[in-house]
Amino acid sequence: MARAGRWVSRTRDFRFFRTALAAGILLPLGACSGTKVPDAPAVSAGASEAAGPRTTYPLTIDNCGRQVTFNQAPRRVVLPNGASVAEVESMIALGVQDRIVANSQRYGVSDDPTMIAKIDAVPTAGLKLNKNFEVPREQVLAQSPDLVISTWAGGFDDKIWPTSSAYAEQ
Repeated sequence: MARAGRWVSRTRDFRFFRTALAAGILLPLGACSGTKVPDAPAVSAGASEAAGPRTTYPLTIDNCGRQVTFNQAPRRVVLPNGASVAEVESMIALGVQDRIVANSQRYGVSDDPTMIAKIDAVPTAGLKLNKNFEVPREQVLAQSPDLVISTWAGGFDDKIWPTSSAYAEQ
């Protein structure tokens, strides 16, 4: 019984970690919807203030030790791999799934059963996995992405994929 309790606790911890990680990666994208939001009315002295400033562009972030600059919010996102559907679920939860042009994270399962149909509605652009269960670089580059999200170290291994530098040159 105690063993099952530890497993449930670890599963919850992993889900929280996975969600927090995905939100941290995707927050700059989700914060910019491309539409202007009307100014909020003045906040009274007793009301809480907004969470913080809106994202402005150009936006430079540090990604794996490399400076990456976005001149505008990404509009063509490719999700080429992943051992779960966490990234595509995060994009859907943020309401920016319309920016995904190709998604290979489609396994017919989810921690949230209502997500399965939503994930199925995201375009795949015909992405096909190779014998290593990866989407070949040519398929990714053919989508002309301005953001590629990979959450594992091999996601940009030059033996399998273009490096992040190679994507930047495209």
